[in-house]
Formats: sequence, structure tokens, C-alpha cells
Amino acid sequence: RRRKQLATRHALNRKLWRKKMFEATFIQSTVFRQIVEALKDIVTDVNIECTGNGIKAQAMEPSHISLASLRIAPEAFDSYRCDRNIVLGLNITSVSKILKCLDSGDSLSLSSEDNADTVNFCISSKKLDKISNFELKLVNINPETLSIPEDEADTEISLPSSKFGQICKDLINFGDTVKIVTSKTSVDFVAEGSLGTAKITILPTAEAVEDDEKESGGSVAIECNETVEKSYSLKFLTFFAKAQPLSKQLTIHLSNSSPLCVECKLHGGDWGHLKYYLAPKIE
Repeated sequence: RRRKQLATRHALNRKLWRKKMFEATFIQSTVFRQIVEALKDIVTDVNIECTGNGIKAQAMEPSHISLASLRIAPEAFDSYRCDRNIVLGLNITSVSKILKCLDSGDSLSLSSEDNADTVNFCISSKKLDKISNFELKLVNINPETLSIPEDEADTEISLPSSKFGQICKDLINFGDTVKIVTSKTSVDFVAEGSLGTAKITILPTAEAVEDDEKESGGSVAIECNETVEKSYSLKFLTFFAKAQPLSKQLTIHLSNSSPLCVECKLHGGDWGHLKYYLAPKIE
């Protein structure tokens, strides 16, 4: 019976495939949902650019102090087709509502026809006994030419994403600003407010326990070519921490002349990345 269901599904997909200008089926459907959840507090609408090299997007937060940059490689898809470059204007809140219909093990496909004003989300159940199709209207978004700084970081911090999330959670109780102070041997996160001062120091994971740490969820590494002392919005860093489900490890790039960058690699980088940029506060 399952073989018959699969044959029927593949025949239907082939019929639809011929009509589509773009169609992509994720290897792991929850990845796209996690990406959307990690973006929805920062941007409202986003242009998704679909090309033969995968999917990419850039979006500026309304106050223009934060920028998100996404790249999803073709390797993240079980099947991927894009006959020509297209741009899909998506409302993140609407996409989030659709993706809440995903259950564990479901497959997710995105597709769009040539010159269409909608994008289709197709969710197939693991048992192949239910197929849900959602046609979402595209939104017109004025394209922005966003300049992403590519300067080499003065300090790079690699740490477990859960640790980064906990740091943000602990500090936001003390203030809305965090000062990050780096050295070759440690990094300080300091927040001050009416309650007083909170300071969290992270140190590189000792080599003797590094292998065990990596197996259990990551280690801390600090590469400091030049010390950095900058202040940033804790609210936005807390938003960035919502990317935790995408990767056990993330990297913070700090520079004296460029915005902070929080980098989350998808599937170790093989599937692409999600990067957040945040301008420092002017003291």
C-alpha cells in the first residue's frame, strides 16, 4: 500500500513539476520553520531570492541597527529546481502560521509558477496519508541594496548556542545594554541597571576536556587579534539567540570598525548559514 501511495505521490509531483518555475523540497522540514522563528522578531517582510545556487535573503530591521542575512544551499534540499532567478516577497508572520502546521517527520516543499503572485507550501505527512497545500499571497517589498561588512574580525568567539542564549537571558534582567570586552584569555559580558551590575566571563575550554565538551554540545574558543570593547542592545542579542535550534555552536565576530556579527551555520555550514549583524551603541 505504501509503495502505491509513493507512486501516486511521485506521479502527482511530476505533473506539478512541469508547471513550476521554482520548486524545492527540504531534507529536514523543521529547518525552515526554525529559520522563520529566528527571523520574525527582527523583520516583518523579506524578499527571498531563489537562484540555481540556492536561496538567499537579506533584510534590515526597521530601525536600521540590525540586519539578517540568510543563505540556504542546494544541499539542504532533497530536490531543488529553479529555472530562472525569482524573488518571492514573504510576510514572515504569515509564513510562521503555515509552518506551525508541520508535524515531526512531515516533508515541506515550496513552489511557484512563472510570474505568479503566490507561493505554494506543500506539507506531506510522514505516513503519506495527508497532503496540505497553502497558497500564500506574495507581498511587494521595495528591494534594498544592503551593504554587508566583510571586514576581518578583531575577535572571534565560538561557543555553544545554548550558552549564548543563557548569557543573554541572565543579563537582560539587569539592563538593556551589554558591554562586551575581549582579551586573548577571556570575554566579559557586562550589564548595568537599577538593580546593579551583572558580569559574566567566559573562558576557552581547556584542551583536556575539549573533546568531551564537543561531544556533549560544544566548547568555547577565543581568537583575539585585537581587543574589543563595545556596547550592544541586549534586546537584539536575545532575538539572535532564538537561532539556537539551528545549530549547537555559533560564532560571534567582533570588530572595532564594523558591526557585531552572530553566525549560525546550518548543518555545520553544508546547508548554508544565518547571520545577524548589529551596530554598536554610541556611548
